[in-house]
Amino acid sequence: MAKQTRRSASAQAQRTVKTSVILDVETHVRLAALAAMRGVPMSAVMAEAIAGAVGTVVVFDRGAKATGRADSPSQGRESATDAA
Repeated sequence: MAKQTRRSASAQAQRTVKTSVILDVETHVRLAALAAMRGVPMSAVMAEAIAGAVGTVVVFDRGAKATGRADSPSQGRESATDAA
């Protein structure tokens, strides 16, 4: 049997991923009520809250090949170095 070689995981083509969150009952009830008042799914409320919480985090992929493109890692948000 030939030896299998492993390669780096490629970037996902999807724009969304599915995840799970464990909440206490009171938070779940409040989340459900807020989603009902807004007329949106609970996942939309959670996605908005999480996006707001991590909005200032900038992630760099050091393993990515240089493409010569000037893509902003913060996707349009001003970084700390741009603000100075």
